[in-house]
Amino acid sequence: MKRINHVIGIPTLNRVDELDVTIRSILNNTVLPSKIIIVDQSDNDETYKLIKDYKNESKVIFWYLRLSEKGLTKARNAILASLNEEDIITFLDDDVTLNKSYIENIQYTFKKYKDVVGVQGFTIQSKKDILKKILKLNFKHITESPKVLECFENTYPLIVKRNKVMKSEWLSGCNMSYRISDIKSERFEEQFILYGLGEDLEFSYRLYLKGNRLLLNSSALLIHRVSKVARLPSKAKLLMRFGYRRFMISQYREKEKVNFLFNQYIENYKSRLKILKIRAPEKFKNIEKSINEILKIVDYYTDEIDSGNLQRLNEAIIEELKK
Repeated sequence: MKRINHVIGIPTLNRVDELDVTIRSILNNTVLPSKIIIVDQSDNDETYKLIKDYKNESKVIFWYLRLSEKGLTKARNAILASLNEEDIITFLDDDVTLNKSYIENIQYTFKKYKDVVGVQGFTIQSKKDILKKILKLNFKHITESPKVLECFENTYPLIVKRNKVMKSEWLSGCNMSYRISDIKSERFEEQFILYGLGEDLEFSYRLYLKGNRLLLNSSALLIHRVSKVARLPSKAKLLMRFGYRRFMISQYREKEKVNFLFNQYIENYKSRLKILKIRAPEKFKNIEKSINEILKIVDYYTDEIDSGNLQRLNEAIIEELKK
């Protein structure tokens, strides 16, 4: 049987130690990729040195791409632009640890389901994290397949049976694989700047709406370590979250429903903070205040966002970073 030409693409920014752990987990898999592409947007040469060492030591081909422009979507698009005759591209975050059979199970899914365009594995979470999320979600969407609700809230199962393949309406950016022949003309939305909160949802759901089949294979296991390095301050993150979500609602839902659905999304988001209101009332008040301040900014740029123009919203995000 022909060997699958499987490429793994990893954007990275100032996280050389995290990236090293991720690469080691890839190389520890029962099936190895044909190539690993690293897109480096770091402010130093540490990642370059790391990949240089791997090039000399590993049997797997390493490609190193240096990108001066910052932004996760730009990095992902650079990976897409470098592909040619390969079969599968797996996008990974630089802070994940793959189970030994992860790649094998991803390839198995593409082999078995000839019409599938995208596949994701299942992210293992600690019992403590699962319990927190169950309480936040008020016991909703715990075992459901990944869905995108009408208000553009995206769900992800917290508990699934092993060896289960389920339908997905979106794929998580920390681990998402695509059949390259089916996405050659697609690109990530580069108006989503910095780490582009929601870029994975926008890209994968766009494919789903075009009739493409997406799946989750619970046998392809991984841990998302969620590095604290190079994360956004809370207000900038909120502005990105709410502004980009408004953009997606306006792009993929009926125009007359946009305001209603966006408000519904915000109410759902606020409802998940109710435990915080009980356990840490002062912290809740501060977050609630930040949410209200950010919503005023989003409201100011609503017409531009709804028309598909994120330029001034992004300028506001950059200004928040400077504070």
